[in-house]
Amino acid sequence: MSVYCTGTFIGQRVIDASVSIDIIEQNSLKFTLSFTPTKRYPSAFGAGFYDNDPKISSSSIIHGTYDSVTQQASLIEMMNGTVMYEYQCKLTVDKTVGTTYLHGTWKSLINSNIFGKLVMISEPDSISHCLSGIWTGEAQPAVELADFFIPVNPIRWCATLFRINNDTWQMFGSGYFNDSADIPNQPLLFFSLDGKGTLDDMNIIKKYATIEYNVEYRGKISKCETDTYIFTGNWSNAQAGSYGSFQAEQCQLNPMFTYRLDICICAVCTNILNPGDNRWFCAPCHFTTCPGCNLNDVAMAHSHKLVPHILPTQQRAHGSTSVELINNAFHVFGSSPFISFRNRESGQLVWLTYNDMSSKCYALAKYWKQFLLNINQNVRPFIMLLADTSPAYIASLLAGLLCQAVLVPTNGALQVDALTHILSTTDPSIIIVGEQYFDKISSILVPKSSRLIMTISQKEEQFQPVTSILKDSISLTTALELGVKVQNDILSNSPLSNDTISAILSTSGSTGHPKGAIFTEDLLVPTDTFTLISPFIRIDYQPFDPVLVLSLMSTIQYGSSRGLTNLKDMWDDIRDIRPTSLGLSPAIWTFLYKIYLRKLTGHATDEQRENAAREMQQSLGGRVISGTSGGGSISPSVLSFIRNVLKIDVVNMYGCRECGNISRDGVLYPGVDVKLIPVPDLELDGETEGEICIHSPRMISGYWGLDNHSSFINIDGKRYYKTGDIGILTQRTLKLFDRSGTMIKNSLAEWISPVKIENILEQLPEISSAFILGDSSCTYVAAIVCPSEIGRTLNESEMLQLIRFYGAHCGLRGSEIPQCIYIERDIIWNEINGLMKEKKCRTALMKHYSQVKTDLFHQENIQEHVKNLDLNIEFVSILENVLNRSLKGHINGGNTFLEIGADSLAVARLCKVYHERDIPLNPSTVYNYQLNHLEEILLKKRIIYNEIIIDIDWKKEYQIPDRIKNLIRKSSNPRKTNILVTGCTGFLGPLLISEIFNKTDSSVVIYCLIRANDIKHAQQRLEQDLQKCERFSSIDWTRIRCIVGDVSKENLGLTQDFYNDLTQQIGLIYHNASIVNLQVPYKVLKESNVFGTLNCLEFAVKSNARLIYTSSTASLSGLIDFKEDSNGWITLASNDMNL
Repeated sequence: MSVYCTGTFIGQRVIDASVSIDIIEQNSLKFTLSFTPTKRYPSAFGAGFYDNDPKISSSSIIHGTYDSVTQQASLIEMMNGTVMYEYQCKLTVDKTVGTTYLHGTWKSLINSNIFGKLVMISEPDSISHCLSGIWTGEAQPAVELADFFIPVNPIRWCATLFRINNDTWQMFGSGYFNDSADIPNQPLLFFSLDGKGTLDDMNIIKKYATIEYNVEYRGKISKCETDTYIFTGNWSNAQAGSYGSFQAEQCQLNPMFTYRLDICICAVCTNILNPGDNRWFCAPCHFTTCPGCNLNDVAMAHSHKLVPHILPTQQRAHGSTSVELINNAFHVFGSSPFISFRNRESGQLVWLTYNDMSSKCYALAKYWKQFLLNINQNVRPFIMLLADTSPAYIASLLAGLLCQAVLVPTNGALQVDALTHILSTTDPSIIIVGEQYFDKISSILVPKSSRLIMTISQKEEQFQPVTSILKDSISLTTALELGVKVQNDILSNSPLSNDTISAILSTSGSTGHPKGAIFTEDLLVPTDTFTLISPFIRIDYQPFDPVLVLSLMSTIQYGSSRGLTNLKDMWDDIRDIRPTSLGLSPAIWTFLYKIYLRKLTGHATDEQRENAAREMQQSLGGRVISGTSGGGSISPSVLSFIRNVLKIDVVNMYGCRECGNISRDGVLYPGVDVKLIPVPDLELDGETEGEICIHSPRMISGYWGLDNHSSFINIDGKRYYKTGDIGILTQRTLKLFDRSGTMIKNSLAEWISPVKIENILEQLPEISSAFILGDSSCTYVAAIVCPSEIGRTLNESEMLQLIRFYGAHCGLRGSEIPQCIYIERDIIWNEINGLMKEKKCRTALMKHYSQVKTDLFHQENIQEHVKNLDLNIEFVSILENVLNRSLKGHINGGNTFLEIGADSLAVARLCKVYHERDIPLNPSTVYNYQLNHLEEILLKKRIIYNEIIIDIDWKKEYQIPDRIKNLIRKSSNPRKTNILVTGCTGFLGPLLISEIFNKTDSSVVIYCLIRANDIKHAQQRLEQDLQKCERFSSIDWTRIRCIVGDVSKENLGLTQDFYNDLTQQIGLIYHNASIVNLQVPYKVLKESNVFGTLNCLEFAVKSNARLIYTSSTASLSGLIDFKEDSNGWITLASNDMNL
């Protein structure tokens, strides 16, 4: 838990007993200190009071860093402009007595022989004798000085006032600001504060630490409505001749409290204000501006008073039940904006406040109450809601909860048989139905006199009144009018409990009829605490969201807002509503990615990329800083685009209706337990890979009307939900593959994830949707694609060529790249035809395209789609010019550039040729792909984007394989003296061999592992490189054994017998073989650098030999300030190595 604190501390600097000096140190202390959550330096600052020391002319200045989690602080103290002391200390809070302690160590920075312990305790604030805290506000120049362009300076002081007699108070403190407009070249200015006077007339002097510059502040300290204090008055700078007014309000951080660290967005300039930053804040509606913007016309016109603050404790609605939470939210956030939508008639953006919505909700609840009889703990009436998302629909959801009925939100696009099933199992007392679904529901309803049917017309969705009434129903307009007249209390006599059923929320139904997940009160009322953006405005764009009521409860708990739109008007509405958070499906995030890619044509410059990114950010309203993706997997390239281009802190969520949120960016939520169970059909043993089963504190009790469903199982005495997803579990990290029922097994017995391939293909601007098919008798997969508008002009051959190219470029294996396709030009997958709901209905798609699948995998079609590996003459000519030699036709499209003899210089030359033709190509692409891929980039002018990310599981990559771990053991065998060297040729190898030769005994034999045709060729290569570095003549070749091998191969490329014999000879290994080109991507480096090192490590443990790894290159992060020791060595901690 994070702790923040402001206050006055008293105590001592205790000199260590080992210190023997004649100088008597000042050890009685009085500090005013602030420990804040700000990300900027300083996160801790304050001052020391030394009134009795004539050598100190003003308060000392204290500043440093503070970690709120460990409560550790590192501080320095300045006196008269000189740094005097350093403190390493920790805050400790005793909540039982309400006291805070500060203890640690100190040392003198003037005399290193003086040090000791720091012991301090907080002094409580009281209006009778002491006031402390952070004082925030601003100092404005006088109006008549406007022509001199004197800036408005923010105030950020840490100060304490204490009474010295009946009416006289004394102030000491310090402050800083980083607005250096009035003092150039001073980015962060610290100053002391010293003053004396009465609360009605306080006079203080601000004295800068490093420059002769004083400012006088004089004014009155008075109590605010919030029980804090405010200092207002006038300031003057006699040296500069400037003057004006100021205002500074006290802000206290209580270590006994837990603060919500909201990230605020300035309502004027949209700059982000992190926790601890100065801001001007409106408590009633969370309106916030940064310093300076509070003087803007928009802020001045705001209906509430703005007050300065650094950590506003924003209001939160409380309630242990849904009814209590809704009532409290309407009371607490009455004037705050709640729902936004675009008026269909005027086209204007409309905002409804919590007060506006509460009057609608209470009116509906009162009217409905008379149709919900005999409510008790065991028998609860149902309200079925069959309407699209709108302000009226949201009011109906909340009104239903206020009535303490069981909500049954239902998708109006469901087939009649599914609706019939829901009606028969719930028998709702009230049905709320959208006008567009009225005929469908009427056709299957059994007449029932006690049942209320309320319709919502298109106009009524936005609370526009209507007069027409459909047969056997009542309109929303009439229900609201009648509800206002009802006087009865909506509260039931039966209290709600945690296990009271409050909602039946449907699953996606992508595998058949939706199942009704049972949500009790404890699952409906949010318990999460998290950092929130203020204002928090999210967008709802789906016509039906089965879990809307869940997110609504989180919205009203924090007084947040929602903007309602639809897929047609979504982007215009987002631009005008200006949300701060976006929760989108992977498909829509991918759609944004495509728009960005289309803005980049040819060889895009950094400036063009920045302009495209800025356009995209503005199109989303300009202030989205957080987002979520869920409901399916999302590609690494799209995630990278969201985070690095859009600058949105997106979270890749994994969860399900049955268990709530499971993981965030692959890391399991607290309280979530995962078990993997075997999947025999996929040959998964359930140890590290298998079907994911979840036990969660947010797990539902079951499905309505389906007792003891097989999706819930017991493992080790605990109840788990079988998700049907396949994944890998590593400690608390979960990585998903696909659904168990969708994995494809080909004729090579390889398991392929179709969703992974579909995500990649759907990044293409030419493809709207994709569906991957496989067949156990074939080695390849096929694709059914729905083209976008720009993709409709492509024929099957052109589309297939594009898919193959892009699949290879995104790192798909050969068996994952579709080799035949079908273009769907006639229908769109949607809920109406049952092919797409919240996600693809794979069973329905498979049935719909059964004949297409048969045709695609028919043997006669295979040859038609086999790719020709012959290379174009023009492309081969370019390769020959770059390599400066003839290739004599001994290459094909399956070769890589490295395989035909290219080095880093040749790679640079090839990239230059492409750039001259205005085709972007980077070295990583050349290293990554085969020649046929590079040829297509050149001849087809395929545009390559750096944003494409190859997903690599780094945690898995750097783990030592079990086969090597199992070999590690203590050995009593004596060390052998012979040495094995890898990487013997090149730059470093010959020099290394020469040094080993000169510094070892003549009995030591040096085995040199070299890639070559034979031993003679290996020795020739070594001799040539030794001659280049002028070390050949010093070598006694009777001690050198050249052996032909390859570190990247099993057994180092040696025969088994020779390998075993060598393990008996070697006692020391110098492993120097690696690819050292830092532009080469990991995929290319892995074989030599990773497998090579692992093979050498395996040889070392088998031979009980020491292993020394050498390299002629090393790179360290430029962001870390590394320190060298006296010998030039740098010591790295584990976190420096980024493992």
